[in-house]
Amino acid sequence: YIEQDGALLDTLPAIQNLGFGHAAVYNNNLPAVPAGTVYHVYLHHVNNRQSVLNHADITVHPGEKWGVAIYYDPTTQTYPMDVIHDPNNGQGTGVTDKVYVRFLNTNSSYPNLNVYINDNQNGDVLVPNPGEPFRGMTPYVPLGFKTDTSYTFFIVDPANNNNVVARLAGVSFEPGSYHTISYTGDPCQE
Repeated sequence: YIEQDGALLDTLPAIQNLGFGHAAVYNNNLPAVPAGTVYHVYLHHVNNRQSVLNHADITVHPGEKWGVAIYYDPTTQTYPMDVIHDPNNGQGTGVTDKVYVRFLNTNSSYPNLNVYINDNQNGDVLVPNPGEPFRGMTPYVPLGFKTDTSYTFFIVDPANNNNVVARLAGVSFEPGSYHTISYTGDPCQE
């Protein structure tokens, strides 16, 4: 749920039934004044507003985009949250022969993860050694863009001989666009 000045903006949750490893699109309906408008974001189990799992306060200015990354920490059995400001507003404001990609490690099982592009041994590196830690996010990395080209991202464990833990294949982008890739893990193993 999202609140402003103690009042719910809507009687329905801003994001509903968000499953393990899933993401939601930006909500573009939050008004903001130039000095900034404070919004309170609350995380609840489905249909249980009385049980607040976590919350964050975000000051939004006109034209800004923010995200909230929600994790599960099996050690503490809690749901930590990170508020993420998108400095590029997630819009196609970049050079048109480039695509901008960043990586967010949302899996607590891996202290660090590397990401290779198109080849898990010799491909271009999106995330170099020692890897991106749990709850860590890289800056945007520019990748070359060509029409009718797709990418494969290999997420590897540098502590285990760069063993491939996940692969995201057939990804196509628009020129000049910005994207975030995250690795949450396998819900059957979490």
